[in-house]
Amino acid sequence: MVARQIVANPQLKLVAVNDHAEDLGNLVYLYNYDSTYGRAPSQATVLNETSQSFMLDGHSVSCFSEFDVVNAPWESADVDVLVEATGVSSNVDGSHVLVGDERVRKVVVTHCPSVSVDLHLIVGVNEAEYDPLVHHVIASGICDANAIVHPIVHLDDRFGIEYGFVTTLHPWLSYQNLVDAPTVMQNSPGHYWTDYALGRSSVSTLIPKETTAVSALSAVVPDLASKFEALSFRVPTSVVSTADITIRLSAGPSIDSVRMALEDLCAASRVVEANYESLVGTDYRGSTASATIDMQWLKMSGDMLKLIVWYDNEWGYSARVVDLVQRVGLVQ
Repeated sequence: MVARQIVANPQLKLVAVNDHAEDLGNLVYLYNYDSTYGRAPSQATVLNETSQSFMLDGHSVSCFSEFDVVNAPWESADVDVLVEATGVSSNVDGSHVLVGDERVRKVVVTHCPSVSVDLHLIVGVNEAEYDPLVHHVIASGICDANAIVHPIVHLDDRFGIEYGFVTTLHPWLSYQNLVDAPTVMQNSPGHYWTDYALGRSSVSTLIPKETTAVSALSAVVPDLASKFEALSFRVPTSVVSTADITIRLSAGPSIDSVRMALEDLCAASRVVEANYESLVGTDYRGSTASATIDMQWLKMSGDMLKLIVWYDNEWGYSARVVDLVQRVGLVQ
């Protein structure tokens, strides 16, 4: 989805991709046809059977197949900004090597790694912290953090937050199983999840699990994140997440005051929207918003607030990755 949105952006150009799969025809097929988002507006084509590139949007795109990011010849394709989307921790270290060797100029990491990056940046929250002379390997956070951080920060600024809890309902991901089996860890290939429940069939049940939503917040707003706990359920759907947020507010405002504050947030932000209709998860598929606040489920009991936030965990998050690519690519 990042590739599709890069192709659709006239200020960006896709010049190379790297994937563990060596079948170029299959990669092109998966770009062209997506079970969730349909056909790509611009179709990719393989040049010939022996080619290591494909045609897309009128130009050739180089294709590599390396497990370690440092082994791909990015410089041969004149890559400026690299999107490191493998989720493998060692490739974050490799990203620093690529920048240090001047093989790429910037790297955007599409998760919240435990190993060092130069900056954790969430679009619409801490963009002002970005220094192009200092920050070269930048993490874009995770979809959940990109969604919940906006209302949390805004409500804390307006009313103060004592503490809170977040429960996310998250669609299945590719490393989960159709039928019960052990599950391989995506960030550490060859190792298996010790939470055995995550290996259960993803299409037939709700699966409770830990979430890194709060730890991803702590990389951007540490003081505020320390007031929150979270858990997650993997749900048997293909796309669109929701966050059920419970907050104790310091100022004890009325529900109308809270609603007005959230409407102010939506009016001022280009990545946060409000919904007033009776919608369901699939209605948010394809939304580029980081978060859509569902105003019909805004509830208060005393100083306790209940807030529901929707977000397309694939397309919306990919939009923020592309925003970040554009920002670090254009700012010298």
